[in-house]
Amino acid sequence: MRLITGKKASVLVEKGTQIEAPQEDLILPDNLHAPLTKGTEAGKLIVSVAGKTVEIPLMIEADVPKANLGTVMKRTLHCAIFFEEEKPPQVEPEHAPDVHDEQDKSIKQDPS
Repeated sequence: MRLITGKKASVLVEKGTQIEAPQEDLILPDNLHAPLTKGTEAGKLIVSVAGKTVEIPLMIEADVPKANLGTVMKRTLHCAIFFEEEKPPQVEPEHAPDVHDEQDKSIKQDPS
């Protein structure tokens, strides 16, 4: 399951403010139970930059059907053969937070 950002976010700071790399906190529920519908909110991305914080909702990118017996068996066999645990959800930000300068309104994109 992949998560995407639900909206574009920006932070307005005063001109000349020293801007460091944004700090990001990912808040996800402990469990989500299928079936899940595309666009359902499934967590939050909290971004802090220059002393300001923005909360960005995370949405499910595509419908996730309930697993049937065949799917469960396939996953179990894969984990047994490759000794892998299930991977946590991936977060794909469609809209990276922008940092706006209050004086000249120019946009400074997050370099990461």
